[in-house]
Amino acid sequence: MRKKLLIMSLAMALVVANGFDTFTVEAASWKSNYKKVIKNYHRIDKYNVYEKEYFGSSYGFQKYFISDIDSNGTPELLLYSSSMGLTSVFTCSKGKLKFLWTDDFYKIKKSKKSLVVKGHWHGAGGTNEKEYKIYKVPRKTSLYYIDNAYGNYTVSKGNTYSKGTAKKYKKVYKKYVKGGKKISKFKKYKLKNKSGLNNWQ
Repeated sequence: MRKKLLIMSLAMALVVANGFDTFTVEAASWKSNYKKVIKNYHRIDKYNVYEKEYFGSSYGFQKYFISDIDSNGTPELLLYSSSMGLTSVFTCSKGKLKFLWTDDFYKIKKSKKSLVVKGHWHGAGGTNEKEYKIYKVPRKTSLYYIDNAYGNYTVSKGNTYSKGTAKKYKKVYKKYVKGGKKISKFKKYKLKNKSGLNNWQ
């Protein structure tokens, strides 16, 4: 028993001396995954089949940034497209890249682990100006959809649309939308610039 404790103590001393810790090991995992995507974003085309067909020659990503939206120590990768006006969001779980969503994201509200879409980038319906869709990391589907269409309120949870009230609309808006940081305010890096992986936002 004493021998085991001595070996464990020596191992811990070596880890501390070399500056390695659990986070460093995890960080290497997400970083290596994100580097591959940044080096060649066509690795993710399988997740954006509709967007690729819809935008045709305009399809493509030019910039990226990373942000630990859910504050779990592993930041999310956000690929930004100036040609499409869309952002693809990825996270890393258990050493594997995980695609979340592609949408016209408007804000990030880290205190609620959420991303917000204002209006919609395709299709009909909604007012655009007072219409929001809220996604929460790491959910695969949207959390809320709210709209104020000239006094006709919609407050839906998940993918089921339902009527709402002004009170419910304001509650969701205040909690998930108000005070978030606009995507336009995040510093974005060109895909060839890997230094953005060291700068969390």
